[in-house]
Amino acid sequence: MKQTVIPSRIIGLIMVLIFLIACNSMLSTQPSSIRETESATTKITIPTETVPLQTEIFPEPTHTDLSAVSHQIEVIRDIPYTSQGKLDVYQPDGPGPWPVVVALHGGGQSKELFNVFSKRIAELGAVVFTPTWHSSEPQGDPLTKDIITAGNQDAACALRFARQRAKDFDGDPSRLVVVGYSGGGTAGAVIALAGDEFEGDCLVSGHSSIPDAFIGIDGAYDLVNCCVPDDLYKKGSPEDWALIVPFTYLDRQFVNPTVKFSLIVGGTPELVEMAETFNDRLQEVGIESTLTQFPDLDHGQIVSLNLPELFAVIEDALYP
Repeated sequence: MKQTVIPSRIIGLIMVLIFLIACNSMLSTQPSSIRETESATTKITIPTETVPLQTEIFPEPTHTDLSAVSHQIEVIRDIPYTSQGKLDVYQPDGPGPWPVVVALHGGGQSKELFNVFSKRIAELGAVVFTPTWHSSEPQGDPLTKDIITAGNQDAACALRFARQRAKDFDGDPSRLVVVGYSGGGTAGAVIALAGDEFEGDCLVSGHSSIPDAFIGIDGAYDLVNCCVPDDLYKKGSPEDWALIVPFTYLDRQFVNPTVKFSLIVGGTPELVEMAETFNDRLQEVGIESTLTQFPDLDHGQIVSLNLPELFAVIEDALYP
């Protein structure tokens, strides 16, 4: 009896077909990674295989990165915006006008540590101004109002500078957005609510520092209660410390009641609680606010990882 021999290439095709069927079955049983909770907080789970950004070299965009579009980014470094402070500008190629972003790094950091993140935002189609601002623990005894609020003053100066110089970089000064991380989220929220109250050592004047939108990432919105040691607090007055807390400004009439808040938080319990409370209070006083949570990410990962989902949230705020 003659034996039938199946060619090896046909066996290979059969194996591939079996593999594809199995993969499709597995995918169809996976739950959605984005869901709405009863508190209207969007929670986004992140795969554990997410690749971190390099801190010195800008990676080439990939087709899976929502923040990577066709724009090439030119970086203009070390532009003075106060008598001592400098900022970098990230400008996309192509015709504008682009939305304008002021990106505020976290406490104790500098603009150099925010370079990759700033470039990612610029790739969405935005001119990004990234300053080094007073974000370290205030020094002095006693601590005066100017010392305590130095960070807010710098942030206000950066916004005034960005609004005045936006057109030089094909930006739209009428569409100004603050993106703040950690302590930068705290300062950015204060500026979004009361920015023109802070004068600072600005190199430009005559422009408002009130943004049109605010994006806070893991912001410490109850900064004094959570993060200021008692011995440091005693060196200043309660009234002056209150000026760096966003909650202080929620019971007054707003200069720009149409400013929109987009709060993003990871999985750090204290920061989650602050973000939820701040989001609720914003909505109570009539300010439009949304809250998106990445429960699987710690405080550092939320800005150090290459997360298409995070930049999609930022893109939605830039282009509502």
